[in-house]
Amino acid sequence: MAALMRGIIGRCCGGPSTSAGGLHHHDQPINQPAVGYPTSAPLTFVLNGQTVEVADPDPKILVVDWLRQEGGYTGTKRSCAEGGCGACTIMIQELSQDGKTWKKGLPINSCLTPLVSLGGCKVTTVEGVGTEEEGYHPIQKKMADCNASQCGMCTPGFVVNMYALLQENPKPTAEEVERRFDGNLCRCTGYRPILDAFHSLATTDIEDLAGAPCATRGERGAGAATLPACAGGCAKGGSCKKAGGGEAAGIDAARARREAGGVTFYRSGDNSTTWAQPSTLAQLCDLMSSSSSPYEIVASNTGIRGVKKYYDNAAWGGDDAGTAAAPSETLLINISRIQELNFVQQNSNGVELGCLTTLRDAIEALADSGGVKGAALSAHIAKVASQQVRAAATIGGNLSLHIKYPAFPSDVATILAGAGASATLVDPETKKESSVAVEDLKSVEGLVLKSVVIPLGSPADKFFTDRVALRHQNAHAIVNAAFGLDLDPAGGTIRGARIFFGGVSAAGVVRAPKTEAILIGKSPSADGLMGQALSALSQEVVPDDGRQKQYKSSLIQSLFYKFLLGLQPQLSPQLASAAAGFDRPVSTGLVDYKGAQDPNEFPVSENMPKVEALTNTSGETLYVDDLPEYRSSLHCAFVLARTGPCSSFQLDFDDAIAAAGFVCHVDASSLSSSGLQNAVSPSGEPLFAPAKSGVAYVGQRLAMVVCDTEANALEAARAVKVSYGPVTRDPVLTIEDAIAAKSFYNSKAEAFSKGDAPSALSSSAVKFSGVAECGHQHHFYLEQQTAVAARSSDGIKLAVSTQGPGLIAAMVSSTLGVPKTQVEVVQGFAGGAYGGKSSKSVPCALAAAVGTHFCGGRPVKCKMEINDNLAMLGSRRPHRLEYQVGCTEEGKINAIVATLYYQQGAYLDFGDMGGLDVLQMSLDGVYNCENWQLSGFECKTDTPGNTFCRGPVFLPGTFLIESVLDHVAHQVGREAEEVKSLNLYKKGDVSLAGQTLADSNARATFDLCVSNADFGDRAKEVEDFNAKNALVKRGLAICPSKYMMNPCTGFPSLVSVQEDASVLIQHTGCEIGQGLNTKAVQTAALELGVACDAIKCAATSSRIAKTGNVTGGSTTSEAICASTVLACQEIARRMAPVKQANPDAKWADLVSKCYSQGIDLAARAVYDGSQRQPGVLPDQQDNGPSPYVQYGCAAVEVQVDVLTGETQVLRVDLVQDNGISLNTAVDVGQIQGSFIMGLGYMLTEEFVWDRTGKRTGSAGSNVSNGTWEYKPMSSLDIPIEFNVTLLPKSVNSHGVLGSKSVGEPPLILSAGVVSAVRKAVQAFRRQQGGGKEKEFCAISAPATVEKVQLATGLNLQDLTLVGRGLSPVR
Repeated sequence: MAALMRGIIGRCCGGPSTSAGGLHHHDQPINQPAVGYPTSAPLTFVLNGQTVEVADPDPKILVVDWLRQEGGYTGTKRSCAEGGCGACTIMIQELSQDGKTWKKGLPINSCLTPLVSLGGCKVTTVEGVGTEEEGYHPIQKKMADCNASQCGMCTPGFVVNMYALLQENPKPTAEEVERRFDGNLCRCTGYRPILDAFHSLATTDIEDLAGAPCATRGERGAGAATLPACAGGCAKGGSCKKAGGGEAAGIDAARARREAGGVTFYRSGDNSTTWAQPSTLAQLCDLMSSSSSPYEIVASNTGIRGVKKYYDNAAWGGDDAGTAAAPSETLLINISRIQELNFVQQNSNGVELGCLTTLRDAIEALADSGGVKGAALSAHIAKVASQQVRAAATIGGNLSLHIKYPAFPSDVATILAGAGASATLVDPETKKESSVAVEDLKSVEGLVLKSVVIPLGSPADKFFTDRVALRHQNAHAIVNAAFGLDLDPAGGTIRGARIFFGGVSAAGVVRAPKTEAILIGKSPSADGLMGQALSALSQEVVPDDGRQKQYKSSLIQSLFYKFLLGLQPQLSPQLASAAAGFDRPVSTGLVDYKGAQDPNEFPVSENMPKVEALTNTSGETLYVDDLPEYRSSLHCAFVLARTGPCSSFQLDFDDAIAAAGFVCHVDASSLSSSGLQNAVSPSGEPLFAPAKSGVAYVGQRLAMVVCDTEANALEAARAVKVSYGPVTRDPVLTIEDAIAAKSFYNSKAEAFSKGDAPSALSSSAVKFSGVAECGHQHHFYLEQQTAVAARSSDGIKLAVSTQGPGLIAAMVSSTLGVPKTQVEVVQGFAGGAYGGKSSKSVPCALAAAVGTHFCGGRPVKCKMEINDNLAMLGSRRPHRLEYQVGCTEEGKINAIVATLYYQQGAYLDFGDMGGLDVLQMSLDGVYNCENWQLSGFECKTDTPGNTFCRGPVFLPGTFLIESVLDHVAHQVGREAEEVKSLNLYKKGDVSLAGQTLADSNARATFDLCVSNADFGDRAKEVEDFNAKNALVKRGLAICPSKYMMNPCTGFPSLVSVQEDASVLIQHTGCEIGQGLNTKAVQTAALELGVACDAIKCAATSSRIAKTGNVTGGSTTSEAICASTVLACQEIARRMAPVKQANPDAKWADLVSKCYSQGIDLAARAVYDGSQRQPGVLPDQQDNGPSPYVQYGCAAVEVQVDVLTGETQVLRVDLVQDNGISLNTAVDVGQIQGSFIMGLGYMLTEEFVWDRTGKRTGSAGSNVSNGTWEYKPMSSLDIPIEFNVTLLPKSVNSHGVLGSKSVGEPPLILSAGVVSAVRKAVQAFRRQQGGGKEKEFCAISAPATVEKVQLATGLNLQDLTLVGRGLSPVR
């Protein structure tokens, strides 16, 4: 038997019940083949107050998919589908022990949860919290009021998670709120407004907020779960989802299910999977011992769906990714309803946790157990995964996953081994129990893991655990550790020791017995013991060879050193902070926008929520995959290359054709034979790689398959066999590789010069050289690339998540060979974009269009999975600057001579993204250097073609020049802020790109930022802190910025006043969360003199959007507002005679009179730059290539743990020149979100390429292709204090209504965090001396924990030498 105790890290709602059949009692036979198992009764559960029965549920179907596809509850979003983002969060409640009420609700990831696991549970989705029809919940209203949503894709998950928190605790503390959202990602808002909204709830009387907002039921408080069902007495009557006593029926069904006992069986539609759910341990043993089919033991699904694929290569399309051909029959035995495995008890032996104890329950039980072990274990587990995962994941499941995949760095396995825990196993044949130490638990095949026993030890014992990860929360450990000492209560000598590490070996948890032996018999503070132990440990625990070997070696020493520090009775004050670690307080933030408002222009510049804010919070904003008219469409999936580069390949579709639901397949030859074009851009990138041309990069599109369902399409795509020709060379993956291989798009360097740089460099008093580098960044939109196409009455119609409907229409027209008049592309809302849905939305849209073409016009949807999305499409371009600088002794820059490299990938985007011609706009930053000599190379690599990403050119350019200025300050021995101030552009200076900075606010934003941040006094405080702390250092840096804006021209807007006096705006921009629609509504309201709620924006259509109308560059909102102003003014002009004749007429009456006179109240206009209106439209002064320049400045303070490289952003004070804001609420949100996205780029968002194929199975693969390995900022990574000020009294005569664009400029200020990290690292280097302090800290972005720690130069000698402030004892 292939019994795999793979207890799917968790339990959902008390235990999954599965796919198709009636209750099966234990006295019925259970030893027959899986195909002969009886089916159970319909699956019954309560959903949003209604009892639901599902006949023949399929155990392969996940809750999120059933909700969206069958239930019609599209508010629950499917984004990462691996439990890493929280967009799919729902609330689950189990039946209480008395069988009369529901337990308090818990948030879980519906993308990990099998539908069949809902049996006997109560489920609440965001629709059950509140909707437009039934009323919004106060949580939703507060989020809308605080502008806590932008694109809205993540918002329902946040709402449900907060709703569940109030169910658990109607009066949560601020800290409980703060730590609640570790499993919810938001790419747009930067979390600050979300936390502000929820903190405001926590600081008021919110007992009445825990329930749903149904008016008939009154105020529902903490006891809402025990209230009777709604009697249906309100006006909604039977249409109300809460009416009809549905919950009572659900409780009855759940109670009957529990009382029936027995084994529940369900089967998948293809008969490949049977779900068996025993209710007793005896039934489980009988199933295991009698089954003739391979079986797996499961509990919920968090490990198998979210983690396993990263350790069996399935995430990269490896051998275990799945196959559609003749799947073997599998028996899934779900154990989550077996109460004998779900318990917590404490006795003289310690704490015993049943294997079904969730991580969440384990945290509580261990905290209550008392003793140092319980507290340490509880605190450590609280750092593992997320709230949603910990609510479902089990102790037994986590251990079992680690046993199956030892490379999985299980924190649970490491800390339990360190605690001396043992596992209790049951032999299903004999029913006998046995015990084995967790550290020795290498297999549970054919056995039941019943429980884990943790000895608590004596009060004198010492126990310490730690972990280091790429992100502070919800990130797997790079290294984790557990150390325990058994001390003699009398003398304090060490009687026993346990030293364990995880994450250092593919073989699993590693113990250090030789080091333990050195400790035994000695006092923890014995002279020389620390040095001996650390030396032995460095020899005994050696990480596997690999990319992080050096860092892991250092962490092994550092974590053990921290433990030893904590044992010292007389710890040096300088080392106390290193031993104590960092306790993150509740974050805060202030906003000052008053000076950027003009009350005379209200509602423009007013602090007004987005018009879509409430529907964002209720999940009623419809994205492409939510559109009901396409719910029955066919689905396509790409076949991606898993090898590259190679000279040729062959495709074998036989297994795919035999797969369930197969309709057709399409590749390059299909397009050619049908006369269709095979290109996604004019630059030559094919939609599908031609077989004879070979593969350019791992992840390239080779073909696609179309099937009846999304799941079947994915399985069929994986079933396609690809035979690859010879691999032509080792993949060129980085700029360094391209330089070595001389792989460039331009054989001759681009060149640019200003002044006489060589002469100025030669004559400078100070000369030096260096290198600055910054890497990739995934766009990481939560709505993956999605498109659907269908035949329409006049051609083909597509709904696409895109930034350019006109561009998509042009490419579909070209591909299909039909006039553009026969193609319509519609975009309503996009769940995030950031530049990644301009050109990179084309492949998905073309796939849907081509699919429809080959399927006779039937609707075809292309919705990408996150792993394929991130592997297939490009990212932000990495940059490398090799520079020589000449300056004065004071730091005034005289000359810069540099070579710049920028990585494009295997294909150009829509033409050349630009080299030195556009980098000139950003590379000088806000600094005036009269002499430049630049050379540039565009690198061609075996990676996806890169594209625009929020703040393209300007983010890397700013980081590079800030690095240069930091280096200047280091060379001349001055503070960086002094050097930056010295070199700032003044009004009237001319920038590197030829822009006359006539209205420069560089100095104004700089000075205000210095003042707001209290920079001088805090710099002294930082210096004092660093003097008092040897291994924890702080840095305070300032980063000013200049952002040259594009013209806001060429975006038409059509405004129509309807007969009922409502106003419709049909514009050509795309609402992607930036508040474009809201600003357009405010502008129209101002011009027409009507209320904002009378105006609505329609979805954007390619019927009026031109090919070039691609939303981006932060100026589209301005452009739409300008065109809307002109259209409204034309309507007002037409209405003027009627208004003059009826001066007292109200708006509705005026409209009615105009219609009665046949006056056309629809007007289309486009601002093209020629129109002039002082104070309204730009004045069009010609100061250079940009109409105007955006300025900003940020002061950033960080704290760095020298031992680990972990960085905490303590405080950010940001000043942004926004002119007169079009909407202060929207603009502040853009500033906060943009800056935090940049912060991720600077600290955590690391690309890792697999050069050998050892990690992923394919040399050249992007390891960072999902939420497991790629880490944007979480809510616990943002600045602890984040203050934003809009520069007051800054009217921009070159902008629309005096405004300046805001979406991208704040992003580039995040470069300041690396400058602050450099300062912290340099402080440690100066402390240590030895020559390292003379070197500039040229750390690249992202400044990950690994880079930061290695940059410190810390080594074993530093930890053991007396002196230099590092003595372990006084």
